[in-house]
Amino acid sequence: MKNISALIHTLNEEKNIGECLDRIHDWIDDIHVVDSYSTDETVAIAKQYTAQVIQHPYESPSKQKNWSLDTLPLKYDWVLLLDADEMVTPELRREIEALPDNPPIDGYWVYRRNYFLGKEMKYGGWRRDKVVRLVRRTIARYAPAEVHEYIDTSNLRTAFLTTRLEHYTYHTIESYFIKFQRYSSWGAKQYTLEHRRPSWWNLNIAPLLRFFRMFIFQLGFLDGRHGYILARLSAMTVFARYTKLWAVPYTDVLVNKQPALHNLSSKENNDNENNR
Repeated sequence: MKNISALIHTLNEEKNIGECLDRIHDWIDDIHVVDSYSTDETVAIAKQYTAQVIQHPYESPSKQKNWSLDTLPLKYDWVLLLDADEMVTPELRREIEALPDNPPIDGYWVYRRNYFLGKEMKYGGWRRDKVVRLVRRTIARYAPAEVHEYIDTSNLRTAFLTTRLEHYTYHTIESYFIKFQRYSSWGAKQYTLEHRRPSWWNLNIAPLLRFFRMFIFQLGFLDGRHGYILARLSAMTVFARYTKLWAVPYTDVLVNKQPALHNLSSKENNDNENNR
């Protein structure tokens, strides 16, 4: 497959966007970066690789990405969808280049190799992490969701690539907690829109089950201290999400308006249930 456009969404990704673009700029001649008004050097770095950098107000992950697919003058029918912290390896590039130009497929799944604080996480459920990243732009769209956006594949013909996409999800603990705040709020907002209320089980048992599932049943302990810390943090995310949902009636956040959560998600951008 020779003719591919690339679409990358960013918000304050100055630590990642350079390498992300460096991996593809000599291969893909149609790269679009949609930035949600970053306050760091993200835009300046992106413009070193492509002139097609625009800024667009952020609403939610799925709305932002569907707007891009619907609106941008993408040159080719096939689009490589990337987050700024995802890196295409030479092996993955060769596999994509070897694909037929017009396959009987609408989208390709790819497994990710996830890194947490510089360590590849092979257990705890992260090894099975997969996403749709190569799609026909005229057909593929994201399902409506406030968090953990995903391509709706219900009516798509899909296949799997065999090479993994590198995903450097958290470089520091600080970066984890930035996304922790974002994803727990988005998750609470999604549940509120679904008219869900937290139960005693959600607040007390669900976080414990998340830890034991990741650390014990999904063998997270084999990742050592990184696996332990990640399982604990993931359990905290579950607790925070349900706590924020519980707090909705005690704040000024209404089911339909939700100004506090909406304002948070409109300022911050984007990795599933484990905060990836």
